[in-house]
Amino acid sequence: MAKELSMLQRNERGKQAREYFIKCEEAWNSEDMVLARALQIQNKKILGYKEHIEVLENKIKEDAPRVSFAETIEKASDCILVREFSKIIANEGIHLGEKSLYKWFREKGFIFKNSTEPMQSAVQRGLFKVSERVIKAVTGDIVRSTTKITGKGQIYFLGLLKKEFL
Repeated sequence: MAKELSMLQRNERGKQAREYFIKCEEAWNSEDMVLARALQIQNKKILGYKEHIEVLENKIKEDAPRVSFAETIEKASDCILVREFSKIIANEGIHLGEKSLYKWFREKGFIFKNSTEPMQSAVQRGLFKVSERVIKAVTGDIVRSTTKITGKGQIYFLGLLKKEFL
């Protein structure tokens, strides 16, 4: 704006101002100045990235015990009953009883309708395990099966339930 105003002046003072602003513009657009400004911008971005990385590293350190616990559960050979899992998720703020949880599993296609038996695909994915036991009765042997949720299934279902209910 100042350069334009000085260009309107048709006297020696206007000419001096014009020359001054032209020199300023040339200096501003010189390669060295452009590179210096780019370097300043780059340094500001790098500083911002370093701060962001530091925040993320602190979050990783903070979450390390939880991740370790989750990995332990996932690899655990112990499976739990759906009833026990409903109590665990209640601690997470998801209040579904055993029957409601079975209903949710049926709706999502993990368990057969009108049954407590898991779908073969869910068993193959390692989400459920079926344990069978033989009960001796007067009328003959009766085979009873119990559906249990694996450690991997507990983590998987907890994630799905949190997304849906929280």
